[in-house]
Amino acid sequence: MGWLLLCLHVFLFHFPSFSSSSPSFNFLCHHHENSALLQFKSSFTISTLPWCDETLMKTNTWKNGSDCCSWHGVTCDTVSGHVIGLNLGCEGLTGTLQPNSTLFHLPHLQTLNLSHNQFYDTHFHSKFGGFTSLTHLDLSSSNSYSSFQGKVPPQISHLSKLISLHLSQNFELVWKESTLKRLVQNATNLKELFLDETDMSSIKLNSIDLLFNLSSSLVTLNLRNTGLRGSFKKCNLCLPSIQQLYMSENNQLEGHQVPELSCSSNFLRILDFSGTIPQCLVSSSRLQVLDLQMNKFHGTLANKFSKDGKLFTLNLFGNRLEGRLPETLSQCQNLEVLNIGNNKLEDKFPDWLQSLQDLKVLVLRDNKLHGPISNLKINNSFPSLIIFDISGNTFSGPLPKAYIEQFETMKNVDRIIEDGTFEYIESAIYDTHESAEIDVRSNYYYSMSVTLKGINMPMVKIPKMLVSIDLSRNMFEGEIPNDIGELHSLMGLNLSHNRLVGHIPQSMGNLTNLEWLDLSSNMLIGMIPAKFTNLNSLEVLNLSNNHLVGEIPQGKQFNTFSNDSYEGNSELCGLPLSKKCGPEQQSPPASPNKLWNEEKFRFGWKPVAIGYGCGFVFGIGLGYCMFLIGRPRWLVMIFGGQPKRRVRRRRTRVRRTNGSTMNQMIQMS
Repeated sequence: MGWLLLCLHVFLFHFPSFSSSSPSFNFLCHHHENSALLQFKSSFTISTLPWCDETLMKTNTWKNGSDCCSWHGVTCDTVSGHVIGLNLGCEGLTGTLQPNSTLFHLPHLQTLNLSHNQFYDTHFHSKFGGFTSLTHLDLSSSNSYSSFQGKVPPQISHLSKLISLHLSQNFELVWKESTLKRLVQNATNLKELFLDETDMSSIKLNSIDLLFNLSSSLVTLNLRNTGLRGSFKKCNLCLPSIQQLYMSENNQLEGHQVPELSCSSNFLRILDFSGTIPQCLVSSSRLQVLDLQMNKFHGTLANKFSKDGKLFTLNLFGNRLEGRLPETLSQCQNLEVLNIGNNKLEDKFPDWLQSLQDLKVLVLRDNKLHGPISNLKINNSFPSLIIFDISGNTFSGPLPKAYIEQFETMKNVDRIIEDGTFEYIESAIYDTHESAEIDVRSNYYYSMSVTLKGINMPMVKIPKMLVSIDLSRNMFEGEIPNDIGELHSLMGLNLSHNRLVGHIPQSMGNLTNLEWLDLSSNMLIGMIPAKFTNLNSLEVLNLSNNHLVGEIPQGKQFNTFSNDSYEGNSELCGLPLSKKCGPEQQSPPASPNKLWNEEKFRFGWKPVAIGYGCGFVFGIGLGYCMFLIGRPRWLVMIFGGQPKRRVRRRRTRVRRTNGSTMNQMIQMS
């Protein structure tokens, strides 16, 4: 019996709460809380919101006479039965949240999510300060006309247990410096603070460091588009635990120097800063993610990446970095994502990267990289690569056939999940601060801007099935290698704006997962492979500005492409072009030598046809004159005519004879 009581004690006190998503627990909630929730629901209309993906409303399960602890979106304490969690984000609540709302009759709430609903004329009430047990509060909005407004009440500082506070996109929510200072002072466990697109214009910039440096726990701080102004100094925001810092779209903020950040962090993402990248970040042995994309960092990247480092993501896209790519990056054997696109790097292709066996994403686009891509130095190079983008440089020589042959992951088509869901490029961030054992802290999803089907799109998550190669806007020469047809999981291929020659490989008709293909602005010859009609997934095709000839393949996806896909190929015919194909267009194309000779001497079939027509007309006219004058006699007699006589007395007969001959010629013609 004693053992039974001990087990019951452990169960109750070590598992103090449960969610309504667990049907195993059914504890009756308190009657007054049940009633408060039903009255809260009835004070709003429920409507479908265009910015939400929710289709089944949680409040549909809220029925009078049923236990509120079984309702969706409601969490109860297993011991006391009190409601401690309310999740109604994107629920479609439409109306005004009044100060006398029964929501405030739930004093035991620990988590409250009312984000992305439509609250009209709703102030941030001081009664929110009564939820003194709150650890997570999310009142984020989705637009300017249905958000919280007014001054943030001083009572928010009573929420001393807050770990996460989200007030994003409440454009008319105004902060006072004293209110924010009290909140940060009291909420000593605060890790996430999202104040983006609220009004902080009354707070002096030199007070920012005094406010937030009071918090040693702050991990994520978002102050994007808050109206901050003034001169930003390097000493501001000395945050020892910061991992994500967002400061963009503060147009009156000057001198965005990188702050004194902790170099002992394992994850760091900052936005809208300038200066040079601190040396300690590069040489850190703890750092796992360094995301400094879309800043104004300049100078060179230090060549001191740690040999014992754990870095798996390095994103420096969209800065002003110069010089060479440091070869010590090859020591980061855990590196999975390397994006240094849109900078000013000037170097040859970093072939030493081929030793990184786990590298999935390599983006070097829009730099000043140049020269031919040298041969492989090792076997099994880039076996894990999913995205390979080196566009917008001045690489020359043949396409990197040796690398293409080694893209083993791109040959594997088993990436699409059978149930229709996606797997994303992600990695687990580990935290070793609190114990010697390694515990998983969270999953990091890699984000980047991707050129999809000719359109540059920012993507928060990158699906693993987004297999693509972009070698466009370079100076590559030679033919397209047949081996490219073995990359069966390719979804996108862009080889445009190079100097490629020869025929389009028939093997490319095997790329059945291909959704966009751009071979435009090259010097390709021959016919479009008939096997291209097998590309059932193809949505965007651009073959313009080449020297392609013959009939355009018909059927399936090819019936959806417009003239733009083929313009600049004068010898193509067939739909969708207005030019129809004759027998000569359907014959096999001439050999490259014949095409070269024809182009060299500028003497093709068109001049022959013109000469033939003109000769025919000239011949008819000349024949008419010959029969009219009767000369030369032997030729006229061969074709049945009667030559003219010199005896004048038979002149009339000759005319008749000539007249009948002319009638015969007309009938024959």
